[in-house]
Amino acid sequence: SGGTGEGQFKNPRGIYYDPSTDYLYIADTDNHRIIKTKWGGDGWTTLGSQGSGDLQFNSPRGIYYDAASDYIYVADYNNNRIVKTKIDGTGWTTLTGFNRPFDVWYDSSSEYLYVANYGAGNVVKTKMDGTGWETFDGNYNQILLS
Repeated sequence: SGGTGEGQFKNPRGIYYDPSTDYLYIADTDNHRIIKTKWGGDGWTTLGSQGSGDLQFNSPRGIYYDAASDYIYVADYNNNRIVKTKIDGTGWTTLTGFNRPFDVWYDSSSEYLYVANYGAGNVVKTKMDGTGWETFDGNYNQILLS
């Protein structure tokens, strides 16, 4: 049911399932937090609160979990950034320059992030340090390098 306590969500909008551990990673959007839990609530762990600083989110939407590194990648929608962190908050890193990022996917072999940059109407491909930034606006003939 909708709420702020353990076992409760408020408009979750992003989810990633890790079949090797049976954990779900959930962007609990209107509670401004990330949840790690098994189906039914075992192992419930939360990360974040509302804000724009370290260990804070403002309407997180998309989420991706990289099992090899144990990092999660979060599209922090209203903070216009991507957050890379472990579920305990260690390794917190942010990449800004987005306009309401809605979803994120990470390719560990190339180390590229793919971001649905909703507010700008494009998709961004970049590394977490901002290098290799490219935008794709749906026109197959035009990839913009910036």
